[in-house]
Parts: sequence; structure tokens; C-alpha cells
Amino acid sequence: MAAAHADYYQNNSRINSNVLKCAAEMRVKKVVSCLSTVMLPADATYPVTEAAIHTGPPNPIGYGYAQAKRELDLLSRWTSAETQTKCVCLLPSNIFGPGGDFSVKDGPVAHALIRKAIDAKAAGTSLPCFGTGKPLRQMLFSDDLARLLLWALACYEDAKEPVNVAGPEVSVKELAETIASVVGFQGSIEWSGDMD
Repeated sequence: MAAAHADYYQNNSRINSNVLKCAAEMRVKKVVSCLSTVMLPADATYPVTEAAIHTGPPNPIGYGYAQAKRELDLLSRWTSAETQTKCVCLLPSNIFGPGGDFSVKDGPVAHALIRKAIDAKAAGTSLPCFGTGKPLRQMLFSDDLARLLLWALACYEDAKEPVNVAGPEVSVKELAETIASVVGFQGSIEWSGDMD
């Protein structure tokens, strides 16, 4: 994301604005949008609450996308207040599951670790991981998110605050060890010590 802040911001901002404007003009009863944890302040304390969303600048790595998601949160609130269309938002944590991006370079942490563990097992090598494994992540299975989206469409009415959808906190180290066990990798996990 870092190389294309302007594109990420402009494209996502236009999509968000167009969807909500058209929904209001067509008198759609409800719109459910997904925000992203990238919009949270870079120095947020976990577990994070909905109230923390706009309390500090997001991580600079995904700044353009983060700002578009923050804008979506505000635009959803304003559209709900000023039109007959109810706009609610969910803030899902790190999503993983079938159909995800399992590339090592671009995939989310769980998917990238799964790919690395499968590759290390096949090659008979150690499992290389970035950092120390200490950072905490909240994980959310994609099927659970799908159920939550349906629930929000049917039941959630508070347009003033997004629903923070997060699983329990686990360290990246615990996540890597769990994934290694599930895929049958029995070699060593090596941490680079950087990127925390």
C-alpha cells in the first residue's frame, strides 16, 4: 500500500461516496460497510475500542487506505443523520479463511504464515518469520464475518458507532506455532528479530 497512497485514497473514497450517495438517493433502507483495522491509530493500545478510531494518525504504511476508511465511518454517520438511509459499519480485525491471499509477500499475516509453513514443510527447511513474534493480533474467520454482516443488516441500528468485530488476542508467535502444528510442520521456527 505504501507506494500508492493517493490511488488507494482516491479510489476508495470515490467508491464509498458513490455507494452511500446512490443508496440515499434510491432510499435504500440500510447499508452495511466494512472498515479496516489499518485505520486505527498507529499507537493504539490493544484491545482497541471503537472510541479510539479517530484519536491519532494511522500507521503510515497504509495511510491513504486508512484515511478513506476513516472517511467512510464519518460519511456513514452523516448519511444516516441526514437521509432516510441507515448506514452502519463493522470494524473487523485480521480476517482469514478460504479464498484469501496466501502469498508470502502480500497476504495478511495468517495467510502468509500458512503459505510459509506449507512451503517449509515441503522443502524440509525451517519456518522463517519476521519480527520477534511478540506483537498481538486479533483474528477473525471469514465465515464468522459473513454471519456478522448478515446480523448487522438485520439487527444493528447504531449508526453513530461501528461494531468492533475482533477475536481474542494472540501473539504472532502463538499464531505461527498453531499454524505449524495444523499443517504438520515439525521443524524450527526462526524469528528475524526485526519488523515489530
